[in-house]
Amino acid sequence: MFQCANCGGNLRFDIPTQKLLCDYCQSEYDCYDVSEHDNAGTSESYQVNVFTCPQCGGEIIGTDQSAAEFCSYCGSSVVLEKKLRDEKRPSKIIPFQKTKEDCKKAYTKELRRALFAPK
Repeated sequence: MFQCANCGGNLRFDIPTQKLLCDYCQSEYDCYDVSEHDNAGTSESYQVNVFTCPQCGGEIIGTDQSAAEFCSYCGSSVVLEKKLRDEKRPSKIIPFQKTKEDCKKAYTKELRRALFAPK
């Protein structure tokens, strides 16, 4: 997690440009130019809100602003109860090379060969 030098917002990795992008001020940074002092936290762990799905028992990670979410495992709607837990901060992040559209094209290409797949 890196912070934007201009506005302090979180930077996210943008696949097409292969750079870190700030969603708030639209600043772009090269991944190799972002230094350790721009890091949002220097500890090995960070705090997240962890919620448990009552249907399947899966973990849902949320923010302070969210009151209800959908479980990404079973799809049920969940009213969130707050629990704070420390998570280990990743040492490195491997960026994606394929976009969502590339994955959809590859999936539909594979489905054409499936005999019993629905149209």
